[in-house]
Amino acid sequence: MWSWLFCLLAAASLFMTSSMAQQQNSDEIPRFESETDKQILDVILDRKRYDYRMRPSNFTLVNVTVLILSLSSPDESSLKYEVEFLLHQSWEDPRLRFQDNGRYRYLNAISHYQGLWTPDIYFIKHGEFKQPLAQVHMALKIFNNGSVRYITRRSMILNCQGNLQIFPFDNPK
Repeated sequence: MWSWLFCLLAAASLFMTSSMAQQQNSDEIPRFESETDKQILDVILDRKRYDYRMRPSNFTLVNVTVLILSLSSPDESSLKYEVEFLLHQSWEDPRLRFQDNGRYRYLNAISHYQGLWTPDIYFIKHGEFKQPLAQVHMALKIFNNGSVRYITRRSMILNCQGNLQIFPFDNPK
């Protein structure tokens, strides 16, 4: 009886040790020598290793910069303004770290956009987004330390909530 219990405990211990070793191997930073951007990204973004539906860690700081390209008013009487801008976003995702031989400063990941976690950016009190025929992704770069830089071009229509009947004494909200 005791020998059977000892064998069971030994097997459980062996199983736990092997599963912890597998977990440590999946957390290791992959190393690449002469692979292309696509080959490296295929390994890094493999579904067994990376789940794009999950955010990177407990706390993810996303830096957002907006560069306004144009601001126009197609109809001044309706107090709506059309704005076109570049939206720059950057964040750290430790799951995307990789080692290389110094060949790459960053990976061009624009073709892997669908398989990558991206933050949801909300614009409060905006009118509506003008949806282009195809989303214009300008750049998506992944650096070997896990930093991600994403630039996209967007257009929206903004609603001004002022009362221009008493301009310039109106009180916009």
